[in-house]
Amino acid sequence: MMNEIVTYLKGAEPRNVKLYFVERNKNQITKEISYNTLKTTITTDIGSELIDAGYQQVVSILNKDPECIEYGVIPYSDRVHVEKINKNEVPYLSQLLTEVSNSALEVFEDNRTNKIFGYIVKIENGNNALFLFRKYTPKKLLEKGKLSMIVNEGSFQRLNYKIMAIDEVYDAALLLKEGNDLSQLQVFIFNRSKFESMFSFVAFYEKEVDGRKKEINDKNLLNDIDVFIDFCKNDSRMIKKFARILKNGEFSKMSKNNIKDVADEYKLDLEFDDSGKIVLNKDNIWTILRILDDDYVRSEITDTKYEARSKVKK
Repeated sequence: MMNEIVTYLKGAEPRNVKLYFVERNKNQITKEISYNTLKTTITTDIGSELIDAGYQQVVSILNKDPECIEYGVIPYSDRVHVEKINKNEVPYLSQLLTEVSNSALEVFEDNRTNKIFGYIVKIENGNNALFLFRKYTPKKLLEKGKLSMIVNEGSFQRLNYKIMAIDEVYDAALLLKEGNDLSQLQVFIFNRSKFESMFSFVAFYEKEVDGRKKEINDKNLLNDIDVFIDFCKNDSRMIKKFARILKNGEFSKMSKNNIKDVADEYKLDLEFDDSGKIVLNKDNIWTILRILDDDYVRSEITDTKYEARSKVKK
């Protein structure tokens, strides 16, 4: 699929490139997050540069022969890797994709530069589209009226407009091709931390977990639920995994007895208090999450026991 992105970029026309800026707002009371997308007008020269930036980046990654792994899975080796995630699992992505298809979007104006949270480059080709995403950190702007100057062929001139810098790399890519199964489309992640920040992963999954606090407490499986959740919130992979466990119903199936049985059978380094609850420490959070996600499995053919890093239900 990464090779398809390279092929797509090779055949891309600069006139078919669109640039959208994204604003993000968070209600400090409800913690609700909302996005606002703004359209721009760009020249074909800029369109060409945006295409080339994506092409050079993806080719550079492929030249390192990366391993493609599921998002949130801890890689087994030090080999270069690219994470992928189903587009439906990315918070707010569907909303943003819908917005960039709206021709009636508000136009970006330079007085909103400091509010920009990220940007999306959309490259169209018939009924196909490539989306390139970048979390934006406002840099020190060159602004008119601040004794800033530009040099042109040795001549310094007063700057009478703002200059906004656009990065030469992207954080993620999504290719939508006609005929694709939309439920199976993957987003390729090039910079996890910035990608997670742009789509508010941690905030989204924290809200999911906090909203089910009573259910978690009622199961009475861990000796300190608040500490467990705090540990998870410090790692985006952990909080996402725990939120998914709750959503998929795996957590509701767990009991003290079957957790103890799994720990004994797989010789897991876990301690239990007198009431049968798992005793937490900073080193066993992943083990607990894997138990809750039913990641300890046995082969029906060889009877070999495994710790699964990725599963597909049959």
